[in-house]
Amino acid sequence: MIDKEALKKALLNNPEFALTITSRNFRNEKHLFEIIQNISHKQMRGKLASALIYLSSKEFLKEDVFNHLTRQDLADFASVSNESAIKFLKEFEKEGILKLDGKDIVIKDLPKLEEISRKG
Repeated sequence: MIDKEALKKALLNNPEFALTITSRNFRNEKHLFEIIQNISHKQMRGKLASALIYLSSKEFLKEDVFNHLTRQDLADFASVSNESAIKFLKEFEKEGILKLDGKDIVIKDLPKLEEISRKG
């Protein structure tokens, strides 16, 4: 924990540090609002598309995250039922958007997946 007054003083005395902190806070808040919107407003297909996009982002590429998740984990992450997640994964594969290979998921058409995510 950081003392409120000490942080205030540091922010006022160092504008570059203040900008860095403010920018990071903005990105975090934006991400949280996107999550809330995703859970609240999107249909199941859009929720799963958003989850797949997020889990295939740069920060997870090194981890090969899909090999560590069960379909139930993925469904829970996307806030959809396991049956729906499996159904939509198969639909996405049939549409050429992704390739399923055991537990691994390879995104083949990211723009199409992003469109599904946006339209929700």
